Amino acid sequence: VSKSVYEDYKANPKTNTPAGTAETSKTGHYGTLTISTDDDGKPVYIYTLNNKSSELQNLTSSDHPTETFYVMVKDKYGAFDIKP
Repeated sequence: VSKSVYEDYKANPKTNTPAGTAETSKTGHYGTLTISTDDDGKPVYIYTLNNKSSELQNLTSSDHPTETFYVMVKDKYGAFDIKP
């Protein structure tokens, strides 16, 4: 399984394949998602909160923010799936 985070994901309607730049980490509004593999080759997803972010520091106790990253996984045969 390969690992990628796609920025500005848009599927190609003719081939149903993603467009974008493959990355192993992506920074959002409140933190960074990093994708790596463990010793067995299984994917490891780590979200690191950016406590210095002004957007994060300006949240109040009544705020309930979410951060969504779309991750594409692809096998050696070219089959893939994209999940938030």
